[in-house]
Amino acid sequence: MVKCCLSIFHGPRVESSFSLMNEVIDQRSGNMNVPTFNAIQTVNSGRWTEHYEEHKGEAETCGKTAKAGHGDTGGPGKEEKMRSGSESITNCVLKSQEGVFQLGSVEEGIDAGGPRREFLTLLMSFLQSRPIFEGPPQSRYLVYNAAAIREDEYVMAGKMIAVSIVHGGPGPHFLSRDLVNHIAGQPGFCAHVTDVTDDEIGRALSEIELAHSLKSLRDVLLKHSSMLQTAGCFRRVSSVEEKHTVVAEYLTWYTIGRNHSVIERFKDGLASLHFLDALCQHPSVLAPVLCHTDKRLTSVEVERLFLPQLSPAGSNRRTTETVALSFWADYLMDCEEQGPVSLEELFMFITGLKTEPPAGMTPHPCVTFSQETIYPMANTCANTITLPLLGTYTSFKANMDCN
Repeated sequence: MVKCCLSIFHGPRVESSFSLMNEVIDQRSGNMNVPTFNAIQTVNSGRWTEHYEEHKGEAETCGKTAKAGHGDTGGPGKEEKMRSGSESITNCVLKSQEGVFQLGSVEEGIDAGGPRREFLTLLMSFLQSRPIFEGPPQSRYLVYNAAAIREDEYVMAGKMIAVSIVHGGPGPHFLSRDLVNHIAGQPGFCAHVTDVTDDEIGRALSEIELAHSLKSLRDVLLKHSSMLQTAGCFRRVSSVEEKHTVVAEYLTWYTIGRNHSVIERFKDGLASLHFLDALCQHPSVLAPVLCHTDKRLTSVEVERLFLPQLSPAGSNRRTTETVALSFWADYLMDCEEQGPVSLEELFMFITGLKTEPPAGMTPHPCVTFSQETIYPMANTCANTITLPLLGTYTSFKANMDCN
């Protein structure tokens, strides 16, 4: 596997991140089950920690709200503060210099990746609840919002997503498949009436779908002629089966056509770091990063991902570490079976992410051991968890859950 580093901070010009993405994707033959962007990882980001600590509380609140599926993020004051914080982060990490975007500053020793990944995770949750999106929580599409237009929030949202994916954070995993296909220039449209948030329009489309005869279909089309004329899909039908075409055409206009201008602004943001170019050239690899997936972490995946750092074979310490490693494997299975701690929560505790990111994990996650503590310790910058060396699984699990 090609492993390149995009040295953004040392020198005025760098090789195109887009060409590096192509190199990795081509060598992996479009395999969606392995990280895509290891070639463009970078770990120097000086100002992430400052803004992360300042706005972490608001971001966590917004993230919880988004998870619950609510649009209100906690009142005008908190909304304005979080919006301002998001702008500060975006302005901080997206600095164009002769066509090259920079991440952070040249300061050293401030953030080796952990706070950045955790902030990007919270930022993606925050975006999901923004008023620029509508639709089901797991399949959201862009809508026109006058205030967001004034604030240029569509471009900002696109930049946030591009930066998160390219620099080791998560993808949004909530965009509509139809929206992503449209952005990537791919065919296919599968929106459903349930995606419509306007109750009146939803009822009208349902009436059209439920028409059982040609006469009833014509009557219901005439009844809702004004609505259909707005979308340019009101016409005379000659068979009852045409109802599906009428509904599909209206849904296409409702989710894509009427929002064309803001979708273009969103694409302008996604073009940061050449992510949009890569998406259009490799949609089968990158589209799943943007859309919802039912796939969740498994105990086998986590156990395989975290490499144990064991003492020399035959030593007494190696024996106790092997016992702790077996406890670790059992604990992962308990987490997968919906115990007090989920695998996603455990992964977040160790890495600042809820799942393995598209760009892969750098440095590689590992498991270490310590006799100096009875509780687990995590280093999110090093993607490392230190396990306590305890005598029984009962005490091991209790201390893991407690922490």
